[in-house]
Amino acid sequence: MYVQVTAGGRRAPATQIPVAQVIGSRHRTGARYRVQNLGALLDAAGAIATVLTIVLILVSAIALVISGIGIMNIML
Repeated sequence: MYVQVTAGGRRAPATQIPVAQVIGSRHRTGARYRVQNLGALLDAAGAIATVLTIVLILVSAIALVISGIGIMNIML
C-alpha cells in the first residue's frame, strides 16, 4: 500500500505514525509490516547529484586549463 502526502516532504515523517497505527489496528496482532519514508532515498540521490556535479566541474576545469596551454603553445 502506498500513501502520498500532498503537502510535500515536510509532513511525511509526521504522517508515518498515524499510518502505522491504522495498519496496526486493522491487522492481526502477529502481522509483520513496515512503514517506510522515502526521505532517506531522496537525500542519497541529492548527495550523489552533488558529488557528480563537483566531479564534472573539476573535469571541465582541467580540460579548459589543458586546452588553454595548447592554444598558448600554438600562438607562441
